[in-house]
Order: sequence, then C-alpha cells, then structure tokens
Amino acid sequence: QRELLAEELAPLFQPLRPDHETTAFLQMCESQAWTYRAKRYARNKLKRFLMKFMSQTDALGYIGGGRMHVFSEKQVGELLNMTVEDQRKKTLLDVGAGEGGVTAKFVPYFEHIVATEHSMSMVRRLERKKKFTKVLQMSHIDVDVLRKEAVSNNISLNDGKHFEAVTLLNVLDRCDAPISLMKQVKEVLDPVEGRLIVAVVLPFRPVVQDGRKKRSPIEKVKLRKVKGWEKSVNAINEELFKPLGFVIERIAKLPYLSEGNSRKSFYMLDDAIFVLRAQQMKGQV
Repeated sequence: QRELLAEELAPLFQPLRPDHETTAFLQMCESQAWTYRAKRYARNKLKRFLMKFMSQTDALGYIGGGRMHVFSEKQVGELLNMTVEDQRKKTLLDVGAGEGGVTAKFVPYFEHIVATEHSMSMVRRLERKKKFTKVLQMSHIDVDVLRKEAVSNNISLNDGKHFEAVTLLNVLDRCDAPISLMKQVKEVLDPVEGRLIVAVVLPFRPVVQDGRKKRSPIEKVKLRKVKGWEKSVNAINEELFKPLGFVIERIAKLPYLSEGNSRKSFYMLDDAIFVLRAQQMKGQV
C-alpha cells in the first residue's frame, strides 16, 4: 500500500515481484523437503548438537545450511539501474555475507567484490565458492585492513580508499552495533558516487546470536513502534537513515526466503530493500 509511505518516499518505491530465480529457490527447498527428508532430519539433528558448542550461524556453516534468497541478478540490476551488458562498476564491499548466495547476485555488475563475515565456518564456504575477489573474517568494518587488502589484491578503490558500493543484506537487525556499523560504512563508501544497499526485515526486531544464546544488541536503534511494513519504512528512514546522513533513492519490497528444516521446507519474511547515498554537505561537489 504505497499510500501509507511518507509523501517523500512514495515516489521512490520500485515494484518488484518474485521471478524465476525465486521459483527455482522454492523448488529446491521443496525438492529437498521430500526427496531428502531423512538426510535433512539427520542434518538438523547434527545442527542442534553443534549448537551446544557454537552459534546457529557457525553450525549452519559446518553442515552446509543457511541458504537464502532475496533478489535475482536481474532485480539487482533494476535496483542499481544497470543491465549485465553495462560496463561493470569497480568495487563492492559486502558486510556479513553469510554463505554468499545473496551476495553472488551482484557478481555480474562489479569487477571486484570483497566479502566479510564473522563466522569462520561461513568464511570457508565463501572461499570455496571462488566468486569473490577477497573473503575476510571480520566482525566490523576495519578501514585500515580493508585498504591494505585492496592494495594486496590489486583492487582499485576510488581515491585509494572508497568502495563504489556497500551492501548490508539482513545484517542491521542481527548485529551488536548497527548505528556504529552505518557510521563505518560512510568511511569506506564513495561520498559522491557510492551507494549503500540495505536489506532488512520490517517491522524491525533486532536480535544477536551470542554463541549458543540470543540476546538484544548492545546498541539500541530506537524506532517508534508502528504496525505494518510501510509505516516501518517511514520509521527507519526518519529515525536511523536520516540522522546518520543517508538519503533514500529507491525502495523495494521482496520476500526474504531461507531454506527450512525437517518440519518446514522454507521460511519467509518481508524484506525492505533500500538504495541509499550519503547526504551531500554544504561545500561538497
């Protein structure tokens, strides 16, 4: 219901619909649910055992689980206003890449992708994919490390220090310091040409995996309590993006799908996709 979006945001909404890649992901989930029910049951039992010693993310990394789907390659192009025939942009930094399936949708549009991930088991899976220029185990954006790795891997950053794009794909509601993370993004994102792509489940309900336990994040994003996806979009813009100096250029709504378990073939939540740029301050060109 676009009319529920704030007046300034309604024209920025870009209708996207599940496409053939969404269908393929769901078919994969359904196929595994019926064809490999016994295998999936055993894998989930192993996951529960591993979670006695590690986080759910680490356990999923070890057993080969945690596959997710948000958008297709074509939909990424629509969000970036690009096609696969266009000249690729130079550099993208993905923070919290997980197993890398969602990040991989950006490969046709960027020459170099640096993927970061906190979980070591997921880092190993990312490295095995061989789709990204560099994979780093990192729990936050370490500016110095990123720039050193760029030099070591012949990645040409804008002005030697900025990425053309940064992605936070279902990370803000699962990290300990979302406000600090957004501030760190501004340090590595090109202040003029750079774009930040955020995917986040709305309504916003943050929770952090701390080893085997789940808890509230250390930093609190104080969003007013509202009902509904559109009003949540308004709230996160007014109370997170704007105060941190980000301007929304495009908004989309897509299902956030994750492979299921022995009880359910897949899980689905409502994702909000934002394309943002840094607000230009007076005196900036």
